[in-house]
Amino acid sequence: MSMSRIKGITDTHPTDELVRKAFARDEARAGKVLAVTQSGGLVPEAFDAWTHMYDTVQELNDVPTTVKELATLLIYMRIGCVMCLDFATVSARMKGVTEEKLMELPQYKTSSLFSEEEGAVLRFAEAMTRTPADVTDEEFEALKEFYNDTQLMELIFHILVSNMGGRFGRGLDLVPEGFSEGQFCVVPFRE
Repeated sequence: MSMSRIKGITDTHPTDELVRKAFARDEARAGKVLAVTQSGGLVPEAFDAWTHMYDTVQELNDVPTTVKELATLLIYMRIGCVMCLDFATVSARMKGVTEEKLMELPQYKTSSLFSEEEGAVLRFAEAMTRTPADVTDEEFEALKEFYNDTQLMELIFHILVSNMGGRFGRGLDLVPEGFSEGQFCVVPFRE
């Protein structure tokens, strides 16, 4: 079991059905119950709704997976959620993001490794992650070169749930769970 600002549920056999379901999902996916689930399990109905939304958005596939993974990593970098980066770096690598792009992500604006499509998505994700969110017409129009309206909505929902997850993890100061241990891991970065 992991660390968080809120201890969360540490009982390995919780009585609440939604918490049992969340714990089992973590065990199946990660081999252990994650701190985010222990904390979120204190409000099982809300956590279940959030994870359902997250899973639903992850299943959408009209936007290239590698592009969405890069956007997620950039969001977590900007928010500073080290637990999120630990997990998402491994996920991105497993879904086809190259080691070179992982290493160059902080410099995506000047790196030749990123396509025009990836750059447009990363600029948009960064704009949506700012506080307050500040998306220019130019940033949005750049996406229309690559995506139709349905794809744009998929991308927006993906950025939304990544921001929600990153802010949840950052607010709780969740620590890395060891997913990237022994490998390169993207780290928080602010300009």
